[in-house]
Amino acid sequence: MADFGSDAQSTQTETDRSIVDRIQRAFNSRETSELVADAIGVQVWATDLNGRMIRANTAWLEAHDFTSMNEVIGKTAHELLDPVLAATSVTEDLRVVDSGEASTSVVLDGSGQSFQSIRMPLIESDELVGIVGVITPQEVSVDEDINVVSQDEIDPLTGASNREALHIYVTEVLETGQDMSMLLLDLDDFHVVNTSLGREIGDQLLQKAAKRLITVFGARLYRVSGDGFVVMLPTVEAAQLDVVTEQILQRWRQPLIVQGTEIYGGVSIGIAPLGDQTGSEQVFQDAEMALRKAKDTGRNRAVVFDPSQRKAADEVLWQQMLVRRAVASKEFILHWQPIFEIATGEISGVEALLRWQPNGGPSTRPAAEFIPFLEHSGLVIPVGKQVIEDACRQQNAWRAMDKIARPVPIHVNVSRRQFTSGSLVADVLTTVQYHGVDPRSLTIEVADFSPTGDQTKFLEDIVRLQKAGVRVAIDDFGSGWSALAGVADLPIQVTKVARSITGRIVEGQDEPLLDSIQHITRSLGHEAIVQGVENGEQLDWLRAKGWTHAQGYHLAEPLDPSEMTQMLIERLD
Repeated sequence: MADFGSDAQSTQTETDRSIVDRIQRAFNSRETSELVADAIGVQVWATDLNGRMIRANTAWLEAHDFTSMNEVIGKTAHELLDPVLAATSVTEDLRVVDSGEASTSVVLDGSGQSFQSIRMPLIESDELVGIVGVITPQEVSVDEDINVVSQDEIDPLTGASNREALHIYVTEVLETGQDMSMLLLDLDDFHVVNTSLGREIGDQLLQKAAKRLITVFGARLYRVSGDGFVVMLPTVEAAQLDVVTEQILQRWRQPLIVQGTEIYGGVSIGIAPLGDQTGSEQVFQDAEMALRKAKDTGRNRAVVFDPSQRKAADEVLWQQMLVRRAVASKEFILHWQPIFEIATGEISGVEALLRWQPNGGPSTRPAAEFIPFLEHSGLVIPVGKQVIEDACRQQNAWRAMDKIARPVPIHVNVSRRQFTSGSLVADVLTTVQYHGVDPRSLTIEVADFSPTGDQTKFLEDIVRLQKAGVRVAIDDFGSGWSALAGVADLPIQVTKVARSITGRIVEGQDEPLLDSIQHITRSLGHEAIVQGVENGEQLDWLRAKGWTHAQGYHLAEPLDPSEMTQMLIERLD
């Protein structure tokens, strides 16, 4: 930024301030205000404390392509100006209202032209009633005494300040230690508008949403993401925050009208009072955690950040780091749980279960501790490929043992995400061929048959596996989507009944749900395996009802490879 001589700056500023003083005196007398304003060659305007226009001279009207005051009176900057200039105007107005003092600023519009403005309080009967100012296009440089509002700090779509401006502001607040809270707002289901009505309508919706917020919060509004906004409030008092958030939620109960279409939608709010955070990004992260909780607990509500959430987030981050290291270090191993024929007690197959053995130690960690992260991060794809590889290698090793009399059918779980990766079928068939595994001795278990994503491609891949001889099972049937996906239309050969269904068995009582599932599987010609058999009463009930296969801790717990090998030697001899 070029240097600007102090003497010249002083002269220019004094000239503009004299104009403002004249306008103020004229507005106070009212009867001569319009004559004085029009006699001045620069733009002159005045607004009330709500930012609504109450005066504008001919120069201002002509500069903004208006012909009369009737077109502008009572309207806000965001109704009259382009988003960048409107945001600048609101920012400067708020500075005057907050300080009660004059504000000199230079707006850089990015085209080489600069606009210098001076705003001063409009006083009537010793009371602040509005703002009066002048604006003059001129080539100026800026020293430290003039506020510069650059286009780089304004979101061009909505006119709100952007994330860079938020970072600067929050950093300053943290340094001064003043009371302040960040409200992170996210429009619920905004993606639905973009998908169904198009991005153009989505952009117009964001503009309407921003205008609705700016009319309340002015320059304290920031746009920080696609449909995310931040409001900075000078308070940490819970009662005051409750009042403000309720006002926001109340406003969002009214539709936003875009091109004549009423669009209803809620807004979720995460609140982070500024306190012991180390920087602006941590404040934002705290607000994000509160926002996620608002989303998870029903949406269209406000949640205040709890410091315990930060500790929990740190623990999750640590856990994720350990899981990533486990993937790189191949710390995941397979345990095996047998599947039994109920009538004979013979092993009809074994299911591969993933376990985590950190640093090669003796203890293992259950899948519930790491599978969700593997799914979310996408690491389930390389890990799942390794599971198929290890399972086929183990079956090959068992087949080579003279003490195991016959091949051991194996079951391997795969996620829906592995199918969507596009390489699962090739990975399975290549691995089977490499290890010499009979495809007919491999069953792929899938829990999620929900109609999401490319369902046609998903079902085509299942058919490809079956044509190669690999069996496909629906896992956890009777829970979640597996019960709703239309099992009669699924190209599968095996149904595995969910543990939660088995838990309904009570000795001496009928269980209509299990009876219905048995009827369905028999009519479809599926092999049925009941999971979660935990006691003898459940096993006796299943045997009496004619169920053929079962799996559960009452029959055998998951075993490490050496233990499973020993059991196979004993049972298959």
